[in-house]
Order: sequence, then structure tokens, then C-alpha cells
Amino acid sequence: MFLLVLAACSPESVVTGGPSADDPLIIEISQGNDTPVRRVRWSTPEPSTGAVEFGVDGREFRVEDEALGTDHDVIVAGIGAGQDWQLEAISEADASRWTSGVIAILADDAPADLPLPALARGEASAGKGFTLTPIRADTAVRLAAYDAAGRAAWWSEPFTPRGFRGRYTPDTAEMTWLASVQGSSGREFVTSTLDGETRTVPAPDGAHQDFVVLADGSFLVLVLEERTFEGIVVSGESLDRVAVDGSSRKVWSSWDRWTWDGTGKADESGSLEWPHANGLYVNAAETKAWVSLFFPNSVVEINLATGHEDAVLGGSFADWTTEGEGFAGQHSPFVSDDGRSMWIMDNGLTGRDDVAQARGYALDPGTRTATETLVFDDGAAHTGVLLGDVVPLADGGTFVSWGTAGVLQTLDGAGVVDWQLDFDLGSYPMLTEHLADLGAGPLNPP
Repeated sequence: MFLLVLAACSPESVVTGGPSADDPLIIEISQGNDTPVRRVRWSTPEPSTGAVEFGVDGREFRVEDEALGTDHDVIVAGIGAGQDWQLEAISEADASRWTSGVIAILADDAPADLPLPALARGEASAGKGFTLTPIRADTAVRLAAYDAAGRAAWWSEPFTPRGFRGRYTPDTAEMTWLASVQGSSGREFVTSTLDGETRTVPAPDGAHQDFVVLADGSFLVLVLEERTFEGIVVSGESLDRVAVDGSSRKVWSSWDRWTWDGTGKADESGSLEWPHANGLYVNAAETKAWVSLFFPNSVVEINLATGHEDAVLGGSFADWTTEGEGFAGQHSPFVSDDGRSMWIMDNGLTGRDDVAQARGYALDPGTRTATETLVFDDGAAHTGVLLGDVVPLADGGTFVSWGTAGVLQTLDGAGVVDWQLDFDLGSYPMLTEHLADLGAGPLNPP
């Protein structure tokens, strides 16, 4: 057995180790920003697989590099701030096994400006995953990933937001958000590795609210599109595809189908936003997009190949039947890959005394009917809510974010709350993404 010498290091620094300068075994632990994430690199004298085992109470988590090689490069993520923890790097090849021994990592503190929620119900088990959300920090916003106990496991640098969503790409272990270009009126997608290396892609003027990162690294984003009616500037909506070089093309526009009905809300420029898209979802095959339209109280299914609306659920534009009470002022549609189920946050802005509800629907394309499968209002506890998300979980439960109410919950299969985080008043999560884990894995050596 060979011993690899590891050393924890300060932010933006790298320490290498080995018994001698000529030793072919090289190990590094680096921290590219001030989060608990670590990048671990090591070399072996012959091709081997690699893994890093880590955790707070022992080493209960494992990140693997299954490819045979002599150089290994692994991102370790998922530890919440404020906890001392440990890791061990291991490589194996045939009968040979190399290990670093157990290395202690001292706790990293979350930034003082980052709001931290409190566990209000249930247990902070790893099975509850992580919540990724933009969150207000002093005068700016950070994108942060919180564990089930409300500890921050990752956070961005402060930025000025142009959207209310952050996205995590598991295949590349990267976070993305939509921000203002510093010192200008421009907008950009900012993508960061978990250890803090960032790159940017220009976003269209008017890009706002929500976006999705596609498999090839391009983006689908909601974009305001202005028209003038009798001297009144009205910002409609388009769905644009943005390539990694910043070039874009329009996939769909609300103006191609509908005419302004005289309603809307004033945006930051003084024009009216209508129909105000406030949530976007794309299926795994990247053939369909669902857009939530606030003022018509509708969710639109868009064929991404043709730009045509294949379905309109709810509200004044509906060409489907919604059985039950229906929804209003909704946010954040989430649709199963088979197109047979949909979940939304019904903000309840008309009727019901403004009580918000998490809703699920079974979708029948044959009869073009949406039938209620979930109606949950948490005891009518949340009124006047904006934003919010409802997402099905692999265990049959449901994740619910109550947006500006500052409450995150999971429901068990029977619809009973079994876990809850509460933010202080005024430090609410924006649009959220529920992550089963921060399964950061092996990287290609630089």
C-alpha cells in the first residue's frame, strides 16, 4: 500500500504532496471559492480507478472516477457550511490499492449576507436532497444550494438578477443563472463549476424570469418582445434559443397567436407586460416546452420543432378542459416526460381569498382533459403568494416551494408534510430547483 499525502488548503490555493520530489504519486486538494466544495486531484504509477469517500459522521458518501487512468480529477460537493468533515482518496488496479488515509477538512462558514432557513418539520435526512434558488443577499442576489437542514452547501458570488431561476446541470456539475452584465444594460447567462470557475454567454435583450439549459449547452429563455398599440408599449413574450456563442433565434411568440386584451402590469421600463410568462419547463427529449402565462391564467405546450401551441390549459386561451376548480396566477409548470402529468403552483389570485395551492393534474391528450390529482394548501396558510414550484419526487412524494411565503416542504405519498424549511420574512426563495443530490463527479484533467 502506498500512502498519498493530502493537505487541505485555503481558498484559491493548491497544495501538492508526496514523500519526495521524484515520487510519481501527486495529490492536491483545492478550493476554488469560499464554499465547502473541494476539487481533489491525484496520480497513480499505473492506470487505476479512483474514488473519494467523504462525510461528516464518517465517510458515508462516495464520488467515483470509474475510468482507468493515472490522473484523477474529482469534485466533492454536498457538505453544508459550518461542519467539519473528512475525506479519503482511493485508487485500485488489479491487486494494487492506494489510499490517502483520512484527511480532516475544517468547516467553511456561509457568507454573512446569505439567508439560512431553519428546519421546522421532519428530519434533515440526505434523502431530502438539496434546494437550488436565487436568494436575496443584502442589495444583490446569490444563487445558493441548501441541504435538508438548511445549511448552504454551495453559493455564487453576488449578482444583479435578470431572472428568478438557477439551473444545475448534473452531467457537467455546473450552476447557471441569468444576470445583468456588470456596468451595462446587457444580460448574460453565467455558468459556474462547483469549484468556482465561470464563463458567460450573452443573453438577448429582454431575457427574463426563467430559462433552461439544453443538452448541447445552449439555452431556451423567456424574452420580452415589445409591440405598440395606440401609443402604448406592450411587452409580449417570446421563447428564444440561444447558442453557446450568444446567437439566438425565436422559437415561439405570443404575438403570433394572441392580441393584447388591455390588461398587464408595468415593468421596469414603464411598458406593460402581457401575457407575462413566469415559468418554463422542457421535457427530457427537448421536443416540448411548457410556458406559464400569468394574466390569461394559462399554461401553453409548445412544439419546439414547429413553434406551434399543441395545447393550452386553463384560462381564457384554453383548448383543453380542466376538471375541478382550475387555477389562476400560476407559476412553474412541471410535466412528466410522457406528457401525462403536470404540477403547478396555483397562486390563487382570483377567488379562494387568494389562498395558494400546490396542484397536480393527470393529462389525457385523447380527450384533451386535465383532471386533478393533487390539491394541497397547507391549511390555507399562504395567501398572496408569488413564485413557487411543485415537483414530483422519485419516492412518490412531492416537493413544494411556497415562493414569497419563504416555506419549502416535501409531502409524502399521502400528501402529508414530512419535512419543512422556513426562511425569515423578506428573505424568500425565488423559483427553485429540487436536486436529489450534488453528485459532482470526475472531471477531465486540465
